Amino acid sequence: MARHETKQKTSDDSPTGWFCVMEAAIRRGNRDQELRARRELARLGVLVTIDARSVLAETPQRQGGAV
Repeated sequence: MARHETKQKTSDDSPTGWFCVMEAAIRRGNRDQELRARRELARLGVLVTIDARSVLAETPQRQGGAV
């Protein structure tokens, strides 16, 4: 009888979770976190493209400090 080893899924294996991390990082302007999330999504087989115009339209404009 063949043995099947299964990889235990963790929260690091959740494309939805990494997409949320990426989206929040984009909104905060955290490029390092955005890139990590994109790498993790790519590892999971998810390729993300972003239309910069829509991101800029949704991102609050910073004026003199915190938003």
